[in-house]
Amino acid sequence: MSYRLKLKEMRKASGLTQKEVAERADVKLATYRTWEQGVSGISLEKAYALAMVLGCSVNDLCGWPKGKNEGREFEDDFEAELLRCYRASTPDRQDRILDTARDAAGMSKEMAERHMSEAKQQTA
Repeated sequence: MSYRLKLKEMRKASGLTQKEVAERADVKLATYRTWEQGVSGISLEKAYALAMVLGCSVNDLCGWPKGKNEGREFEDDFEAELLRCYRASTPDRQDRILDTARDAAGMSKEMAERHMSEAKQQTA
């Protein structure tokens, strides 16, 4: 069974060039072009990597309908944007995003704990 992924459609929808997708997915531009043209097959691992870069699912790349459990709801638009930015980043930048998020979460937790401690002392 052979099929052609919707790489071109998803790439254009994401506003990326072939070169940008290839770089972010860590593949050669020529290789990506053969995938987009349907000339050569692609591993599931690489299809997943491309889906992450393009901000979609492998099902979207295959043109399959969304399942009832697919697609997560986000608390707000900022959360959805953060995920889109993360997925569109290079692996190195993804690491930086995670470090920044972890640092911010840690600082928020420390501040909340400090405020709770101060509030307890004031009521005691």
